[in-house]
Amino acid sequence: EDVKKYGNLSIPLHLRNPETKLMKELNYGKGYEKYSKESFLPAQLKGKKYLKKLC
Repeated sequence: EDVKKYGNLSIPLHLRNPETKLMKELNYGKGYEKYSKESFLPAQLKGKKYLKKLC
């Protein structure tokens, strides 16, 4: 349903690898933590749940 509604959303900047100087200046990857409880969904999907905990 959300894929139909929103299509191909871009990856949030803080999750992108800063592979160039320009990307670093634009804060790509800034604040990235390997393990986090933070949601990594695009803003349009904030608060959505797609997986259920089995345990």
